[in-house]
Amino acid sequence: MKTSLKGLVALLITANAIITKAQTVSYKIVENDPDKRNLFIHLNPFNTQAYMADITIGYNVQATWLAAKHLQIQLDYRKAYLDMNATGVFSPKGLKKSSQLEIGGAFNLTNRLKTAGHKVVLRSSTSGRYTYTSSIFVMGEARKIFALRGGFLTFYSNHKVDNDFTKNADGMQGKTADGQVKYLRDSINFETINYTARSAGFYGGIDFKTVRQLIVSAEGYGNRASKTVNNFYLDVLFTPAVKFELKPNSGQAYMSGVDINIPENKRKLMGWRFGWHYTLNQPCGFNAKMEIGQQPGPANESFFMTVGFGMSIGLKTKMLPI
Repeated sequence: MKTSLKGLVALLITANAIITKAQTVSYKIVENDPDKRNLFIHLNPFNTQAYMADITIGYNVQATWLAAKHLQIQLDYRKAYLDMNATGVFSPKGLKKSSQLEIGGAFNLTNRLKTAGHKVVLRSSTSGRYTYTSSIFVMGEARKIFALRGGFLTFYSNHKVDNDFTKNADGMQGKTADGQVKYLRDSINFETINYTARSAGFYGGIDFKTVRQLIVSAEGYGNRASKTVNNFYLDVLFTPAVKFELKPNSGQAYMSGVDINIPENKRKLMGWRFGWHYTLNQPCGFNAKMEIGQQPGPANESFFMTVGFGMSIGLKTKMLPI
């Protein structure tokens, strides 16, 4: 215990010495222009969604354009290339993998340049379990945007009905050609039953964004920068149109006339999400995003978490005169 305490004290003293030394470094601001780019295109080859009903891995193409002082235009398309429910043991051949599309924008209630502290890392090194970072804080301009966002969205997802005769209360029901409504069960092959859910509707919420583009020339370290776009958002999701469709496999052909898009199968029309998107503010850089929330669709399978990352392209375009 004494040894650990001594080690901790020594580490704190060393860290304090590094910070003190870093803060005494002289520097000159080379560039401070958070408006240098206003269009970002994100190409993410990895986008995974851990959804209670399914787990998928896919790609994501996203674009955000600060088109005018009070207007942002946003596009987000996600498509799975690995979908557990679409390629399951009992899944039918040719089943489409899950996807999501959003087309919308944001109205900027505030869009201002503010003086803020920028953390500029001078040097970073790792030794064992510890990472030692030397940095300074430089006051410079940052663009702060607070906006109301909204738009149109669609979800397409794959789901399964377990062939468990003890779960009638939570199972899907189907209407046969003669009008009878029964719980879905494969009583011939005893295999899992697949179905899809298509949801269409709207999203709306709030959006906080901070844009930094600062480069300094630090004595003994050369040019160092703080170039980031941090975006936090919180949305309500509303999809009044939710359609279920049964997808029997070849051995379940006797179910082909069963309709599951019936009122007896409950739908979740409302959902929510909280997201964070980090982008390196440069012509070609890195971006990462994360979302958690509840997705509209089947009533009992709504919680999700999404993580993705990839390459970003930053461009400067002419602002619209509005």
